[in-house]
Amino acid sequence: MIGYLGKQFNFEHEDYVSVTAPKFVNGVLDFYNVTDFADYPHSPDMRVVNDLPRLESSKAAMLYSLAYKTLYLAKSYRFDMLPISQFLTTRVQFSTEQDMSKALNSLAYLNSTKDFELRLNAKQRHRAKKDKK
Repeated sequence: MIGYLGKQFNFEHEDYVSVTAPKFVNGVLDFYNVTDFADYPHSPDMRVVNDLPRLESSKAAMLYSLAYKTLYLAKSYRFDMLPISQFLTTRVQFSTEQDMSKALNSLAYLNSTKDFELRLNAKQRHRAKKDKK
């Protein structure tokens, strides 16, 4: 375990190493008091932005923090969360309730999938096929 990064590398399986961040994920879920579950990290209308009033400063700061926490997770090992985390980081300067709703949905998805792991394997080499001319 790499404590300051919150990542855990498991070498117990002989065919792959798994990467997780249970302490970080559970900490985020506890911090935001997430109890809901979702099947997808975002809805199809994720990039739709309506003209709504801005969030008050405390909620905007919460969204800012959440956006970059999800981005850290997505870039580390939760690639399924990349689209929503990247979208949220574009909304931190002008965030609305709609953005907060999307962020909370991504947390509900994270709660549903908190046991997901990234598996890395280097046992088999893949070679590019040469074109026959």
